Amino acid sequence: MRRMAPDHGQAEAARVFASHVAVWDQQREALRAVARVCRRQARALWGMPGVDPRAAALAAQLAWEADAWAQRTYEVEAALQQGEGTRG
Repeated sequence: MRRMAPDHGQAEAARVFASHVAVWDQQREALRAVARVCRRQARALWGMPGVDPRAAALAAQLAWEADAWAQRTYEVEAALQQGEGTRG
């Protein structure tokens, strides 16, 4: 049977939280890169003759959504940090 550490698992929880923050940082970076590519694609499509404007609008929408998801990772991280402060 596994025994609880004297700190009631807080050190392990801090390590797990730190690893989650590192993953969120990577996700944010990737989402921001996706948003940049989609914005470039939207600008290129808007400038091309004969291209359906809905294609450019879709690329712009995807850029907006990628930015929104990247921002959401900050909000989740902040909410979890506040939750960490209320324990113990």
